[in-house]
Amino acid sequence: MDFDAANQFQSYVQSFAFQRQRVALLYGKYKADTGGVLVEAIYEPPQDGGPDRVVWNRKDPEIDKADAIATLLSLQRVRYRV
Repeated sequence: MDFDAANQFQSYVQSFAFQRQRVALLYGKYKADTGGVLVEAIYEPPQDGGPDRVVWNRKDPEIDKADAIATLLSLQRVRYRV
């Protein structure tokens, strides 16, 4: 885990007291042996939200760029549910 990045993210969400929904696209690999997911990168697209909703543009051209970079790194968009 990149602890510096994790600390920056926690500081960011604490700045609004966890009162906003956020969306992030996760990139990594599925682990066939465990059925789990290994997340290697995150892209957070431009978005606007509140405590119980989030609005983001799924057609944002920056997402295509993030997908292309992930592919070059042998990563794919993955789904992870807590």
